Amino acid sequence: FGIYIDNYSRDVVVEQNTVARSTIVGILFQNSTGSATDNVVYDNAEPEAWGTNLNLVGGPTDVALDGNVLFSLAPQQRTLSVDATGQLAGSAFNVFFSPHRAASIDHGGTARTLASWQSATGLDASSTAQWYTDPFPSLPRSQLFVNSTGIQVSIPVPGNVRTLANQPFTGPLVLA
Repeated sequence: FGIYIDNYSRDVVVEQNTVARSTIVGILFQNSTGSATDNVVYDNAEPEAWGTNLNLVGGPTDVALDGNVLFSLAPQQRTLSVDATGQLAGSAFNVFFSPHRAASIDHGGTARTLASWQSATGLDASSTAQWYTDPFPSLPRSQLFVNSTGIQVSIPVPGNVRTLANQPFTGPLVLA
């Protein structure tokens, strides 16, 4: 697990974190309340294992999601998993990116695309999903950059690079 909010924790704020390559779940809210805002949750499951980037389980669980990037790199990884819509206090401006599986949102055991999730729940009208698909297995087109130096770093970005919003990016990439 990356960030594990356990039983009966209240009003926990999970904000501006990068959670990458945890063994099974990136961020878990279990029988807890709070919010997850502006997090990058990337590739959280062991290869060939089922996993989820952001998982809401049990009750009472009441969490607001806003501005998160949930990026899966394998078809069995879910971007989001919720037992029931009532576990969400709201959800908006998130990115659900799974290039190997369009239906990457688990809603009470039903695999949903972003469009079917929006239709079923009325949530995430301002959120986006992947703009390309790749066969599995294939090398990821994505790359996660992390700066642990404590000083600003500038990284040249060669070639044809696009953002999560499918916009051209010419760089350099500056990490604070």
